[in-house]
Amino acid sequence: MDKNSQVTWPTVTPQHSWDEYQVVIDPVRLIESNLHDLGITKYNIMPDGSVCVYENISVNGIQGVLPVKFSNVYGTVVMRNCSFTSLKNFPQWVAGTLQFNGCSLSSLDSDHIINAATISFNKVNGQISLKNIHKCFSTSSITFFGVNVRSPILGLCLIDNLAAITFSFNNLDFVKALRI
Repeated sequence: MDKNSQVTWPTVTPQHSWDEYQVVIDPVRLIESNLHDLGITKYNIMPDGSVCVYENISVNGIQGVLPVKFSNVYGTVVMRNCSFTSLKNFPQWVAGTLQFNGCSLSSLDSDHIINAATISFNKVNGQISLKNIHKCFSTSSITFFGVNVRSPILGLCLIDNLAAITFSFNNLDFVKALRI
């Protein structure tokens, strides 16, 4: 080839457009990734996509809702400094204690009743309305420590299997709270 000749490159026509490609996300890998981020190693993913956990769970700083739908937890569940908009994806059953430490709960709405041996609200931010708490929880013991409880507390009396209620250092107006 001499220095005055030009090189021509063949034209390449793509066989497929980008519109034909789909991104496939494996739901099991997504669940496993979320479990890894939460530090959970002993689990079983159920056919419906919920997760059964065989260890204690400690969650810190979650905003909105839990990223994994839990079914049963054979251990204690501790939520620290979380800001939940609902109880969606919370376990249906907890063998130990379900603790909310320094969390914010804008709603106790749940698509199922959460069964736990004991439930503890410790220094929860904002107010907790107990009016419909019986539609969210089933437990034998519930504790409120440093919590601003909004009236009425009648919902507590309707919780299945409840044997003990403990209030410590709470902002609770019993005259308003006992109003039906």
